[in-house]
Amino acid sequence: MTLAKLFPKLALATLVAAGLLVPTARAGENDPMGFWLTEDSSAVVRIEPCGAMLCGEIAWSDKPADAKGRPLCSRAILGELVKTGTSTWGRGWIYSPKTDDKYPATLTLTPDGTLAIHVAAGLLGRDLQWIRPSQPPTACAP
Repeated sequence: MTLAKLFPKLALATLVAAGLLVPTARAGENDPMGFWLTEDSSAVVRIEPCGAMLCGEIAWSDKPADAKGRPLCSRAILGELVKTGTSTWGRGWIYSPKTDDKYPATLTLTPDGTLAIHVAAGLLGRDLQWIRPSQPPTACAP
């Protein structure tokens, strides 16, 4: 009989102490960094810090290029976002490959774990909901 069978809690504590089984907070509980699947599931965006701000780039796309034939992989899609509240980031921009333009954007990490994005485009604007993918995407090639 093994030690793990005799003392399962001790075995678990030993694995944690050894760093082999490290309990981690679920990505996104406190910030929007990491991978996000776009609302239409056509791309995965990786959000990372860039200095004191947040930026995002396309980590995977089901389309290799935009309408003008330029590669989408690694394209900057979010930028210059600064923390404006407990779970909000604003004063930044989001890039639209469809219009080839940048628009003012605000990100809000919602209690259910989605990323609510308000895009200020004209008088109406648009709201998007991104979710975390179940697993990191296969990296696209630039």
